[in-house]
Amino acid sequence: VKLLKIDSYAFAYQGINSVVIPETVTRIEGAAFYANNLTSVTLPPRLEYIGGDAFRGNKLTSIDIPSTVTTIATNAFSSTKLLDTIALPEGVEKIGRCAFWGCSMLKWVSLPESLREIEGDAFCGCNSIESIIIPRNVNKIGEVNIFRGCESLSSITVDETNKTYHSWANSNAIVRETDSALVATCKKTVVTENIRKLAPYCFAGTCIRNIRLPRSVVVISDDAFDGCYGIDSLSVDKNNPLFKSPLGTNAIMTKDGKKLVLGCGATKIPNGTESIGNKAFMGRYSKLVLKVPDGLKTIGNEAFSNNNYISEIVLPLSVNKIGHSAFSYCHNLKAVQIPKIDVIESFTFANCANLSVVNISEGVKKIGDRAFEGCFKLKDI
Repeated sequence: VKLLKIDSYAFAYQGINSVVIPETVTRIEGAAFYANNLTSVTLPPRLEYIGGDAFRGNKLTSIDIPSTVTTIATNAFSSTKLLDTIALPEGVEKIGRCAFWGCSMLKWVSLPESLREIEGDAFCGCNSIESIIIPRNVNKIGEVNIFRGCESLSSITVDETNKTYHSWANSNAIVRETDSALVATCKKTVVTENIRKLAPYCFAGTCIRNIRLPRSVVVISDDAFDGCYGIDSLSVDKNNPLFKSPLGTNAIMTKDGKKLVLGCGATKIPNGTESIGNKAFMGRYSKLVLKVPDGLKTIGNEAFSNNNYISEIVLPLSVNKIGHSAFSYCHNLKAVQIPKIDVIESFTFANCANLSVVNISEGVKKIGDRAFEGCFKLKDI
């Protein structure tokens, strides 16, 4: 009997230290060796498929992948914390989502010219990678920054013959050719002239501290800076047609000065601001009391979520809309006065573990799903 396939979870949680897989095997299904103690794996020469989570959570330091494998599936080697080197052979065409997620010791990665697709978060949490080269045939990169949480990464280079992506002028980033969109970054990324769009999640999880937008940027996606908690300086070229950074604000505003698009811990919200954008201060507001100017009308989705400094919120009567999850996960928030708004949206104050006093103004018509979920100290409404 020839063994052709190792099925899902076949050897999961078995405490196996090493394995030699028979030459007849062509497929290793999802989670086949999940959560073992593997330090040595010998893969068969005709292997075609490695499933999602197949070797997740093991102790491998390196692995030789046969050239017959075309896809590294979702989470295939995630949480393989001791993996320090990976050379993908010619023949691999796709790296799945989170394929090497959490491989914190991974220092050296070689990608083959056959590679065409890298899904989002492929190298998320690979804290030891310092540089990487994107081959010439890669023509599809996932939406979420493929280098999210790569704290040591400081050099990203795209092969100069790649027709879909490039890295202009030592930007240390990946830029999509068709719409000049920044799609993947690192801590040394520079938003260079001619970049027109900051794509969704392009800076997600990047340890970047200073952001300067050139005049060419005309689109900033709401999720572009998701998880960028260390930003302390924001500025915009004075000739940018859509955005500006008024003197002393340390913020990115729309040109008319009515909407604050992006803020940081050092931001001063200027008078005349009428709206605060989605995720504008997510994880970045560093004052104990959140006090916004009179005249503010709307607060966007997740605008102040994940801020552990805020202990009190004081909102003017002019506020008439607060987006979903706007103050979620503000763990030190203790008291809030909610102005006269029609709806308290879903998850608005979810997981504010120390919230104990809430005053809701007359006129609120609806409280959304899980608006106060996880507020375990809430005693007085």
